[in-house]
Amino acid sequence: MDSHPRTAIRVLKPSATKVIMKLLLLVVVVFSTQAKAEWNMEHMYQHNIFTANQLQNFFTKTVSETNISI
Repeated sequence: MDSHPRTAIRVLKPSATKVIMKLLLLVVVVFSTQAKAEWNMEHMYQHNIFTANQLQNFFTKTVSETNISI
């Protein structure tokens, strides 16, 4: 009876470690992706990549292509 719980703990431990490592990896990926997206938005804002004219042209083109009457 005494050896059974220890065996169960030994079997559980590697899988728990794998789960923890996968969660850490997921957190790192999510944070790096979010940071990159924020940097891109900041970069575009600072350099005014989208001017008011470009945005207006984009929306006009999109609306005309989808045949939506406003």
